[in-house]
Amino acid sequence: MLRGVFPVLSTPFFSDGRCDARSLSRLVAQVAQAKAPGFVYPAIASEFATLSMSEREGMVRAALAGAAEHGLQAVIGISSVSALVSATLAQQALHGGAAAVMLMAPQAAGADSAQIVEFFSLATVDLNGCPVILQNAPPPLGSSLPVPVVLEVLKALPAIRYVKEENLPCGQRMTALLVGAPASLLGVMGGAGGRFVVEEYLRGACGSMPSCELVEAHVAMWDLFQGGDVPGARAILSRLMPLLNIGSVFRQSSVKRVLAKRGLIESAYFRDTNPTLDPLDCSEIDTIVADLGDLMKAFIVPEEEKDLI
Repeated sequence: MLRGVFPVLSTPFFSDGRCDARSLSRLVAQVAQAKAPGFVYPAIASEFATLSMSEREGMVRAALAGAAEHGLQAVIGISSVSALVSATLAQQALHGGAAAVMLMAPQAAGADSAQIVEFFSLATVDLNGCPVILQNAPPPLGSSLPVPVVLEVLKALPAIRYVKEENLPCGQRMTALLVGAPASLLGVMGGAGGRFVVEEYLRGACGSMPSCELVEAHVAMWDLFQGGDVPGARAILSRLMPLLNIGSVFRQSSVKRVLAKRGLIESAYFRDTNPTLDPLDCSEIDTIVADLGDLMKAFIVPEEEKDLI
C-alpha cells in the first residue's frame, strides 16, 4: 500500500531551457534522505504539459533509475490528452519498475463517466496489476470531476486503487469518496500544495502528494500525525503556510526559487506560464526559507557529483 508523503518532483531545467536530468537525480536523492517512501513524476507541478515526448521519456528514465538506486516507490504520471500516448507512457513506467501510475481524465471527456472509463481503460491496458491512481485536479489541466462521477469510475474500474483528490473543498470530497468507495479503493491522497494536509489526515487520507521543495517538513508532519501528535503536525503546517500561500500564486516560480536556494537544482528556470517573482518576492521567500532551516536537511552531494562542483 502507498502510504505517507510522495512529493511531486519538479522538472529541473538549465538556464537555457534544456532539461537537467542530473538535478532531477538530486531531487530523488533528497526524497530518500528525507525518508519519504517515494515520489511522483511527472505531474502538474512537474510542468509535464511543457515537455516533449522524448524529454518526458528521458526524464522518467532518470527518475526511475534514481528510485531503484535509493529503494523508493516511484509513482509515474502518465497524463495526456491521448489515451494511446498515456498507454505508451504507462508501459515505460511498468517496465521501469514503477510502484504505480497516475492519470488525469482529459477535459475532452467532460464529466461523462462512460467516456472517462473508456479513456482510463485504453490508457492503462496490460499493466499486469500495477496500481492506477486517478488524479482529480482542477482546470486548466484537470477536469474537476464531481465525486459521484469519480465513484462511478472507481466501481467500473477496480484497477484504480487510489485517488489523488485536490479539488476544493478537498477534505469534504475525501470524506465522500472514502464513504462511498468500493472495496477495490485502497486510499485517497491529497495534493493542492499541501495546504490542507492536517485536515486531510484527520479525514483518513493515506498520504499526501505536495510539491517537493519542503519534503522534510511534510515527512515530519506525517510522522507526527502517525504518532498521535496532531498539534505538533499543525504547528509545522502553520510555519509553512506563508510559503505555501506564496506558492499558490507563483507556483513553479516559487518552488524553483526554494529548490535553487537549497542547492538542489542548477537553475530556477521554468516553462509554465506562472507569474514571475520580483526582487521583493524573492527576498520574502528567502527569509521564510531561512526561518524554516531547522526543518530542512542540507543536501548531501553524491560521490559521483563531487568532482563536478
